[in-house]
Amino acid sequence: MKNKAEFYIAFYEQLALKGFQAYKPSYDYDKKFIADICADGFNIAHLTKADVIEPNPHAEGVKAETIEKIRKIFKDTMEMCGLVDVRRYFSETDLSVIHASLIKVRMSPDNDLNSQETAEIDALIDKIENIVPETNHLTADFEYENTHNGELAEGVEV
Repeated sequence: MKNKAEFYIAFYEQLALKGFQAYKPSYDYDKKFIADICADGFNIAHLTKADVIEPNPHAEGVKAETIEKIRKIFKDTMEMCGLVDVRRYFSETDLSVIHASLIKVRMSPDNDLNSQETAEIDALIDKIENIVPETNHLTADFEYENTHNGELAEGVEV
């Protein structure tokens, strides 16, 4: 690979072989996205400038499997182009599991963490959420479940 543009061309070719299309970002999205990814004429995802595939929040009825397929095409193209060491590449599933575990430790009332350790866990959670944006909602969901499941945060039953 001489430059990143060649990688994107290879990625767009792989998308086309699998039935997807990549277009220049629409509207003012060009500040945040490199490309809109479409299927059957509908914009279903974006390729961000951080090289992350994000689902289009305005698209309805897009299956998670479709987004995962696009992410796999992206990862496979990176491997094919020699841009990723496969042995050191964490899968998004692995990162999601690590993220969930960190949140559980962070939110556990008996975690015995000092402020430095808490800050380090928060920084790790933020890094994972930047890499795998779908995990962003997990923090809020976990906080809601732990404070609204019939117990107050102090452990007193309602």
